[in-house]
Amino acid sequence: MNYTLYHQDQMIGKVTLVEQDFPNLFGVYELHQLAEENPIAEYINYSVKANKLMNEDEAKWIEFAEKEELKFIDLIESDDWKLVDEIGNTHKIMIPNFGDNQP
Repeated sequence: MNYTLYHQDQMIGKVTLVEQDFPNLFGVYELHQLAEENPIAEYINYSVKANKLMNEDEAKWIEFAEKEELKFIDLIESDDWKLVDEIGNTHKIMIPNFGDNQP
């Protein structure tokens, strides 16, 4: 299944479902062009780095998250994240995590 990821009315990108384990969905993504100064683009960069650290060194991941995560608290706590499927159904979600984009 293919989805379009939005925060509020801003399209973030396309997501292709690869696997799911309720309540989590896993997929590959193709990001829409976002300005580098855009808080969502900054969050995505943070999320990719945090996921990499989490897989490599848990202590470094914790240190990084404690230092950087609060910068994104408004996005993290936002109820405005959603996936829209191919037939137009909207699925409210919590903030997505971004990784190395491998299936």
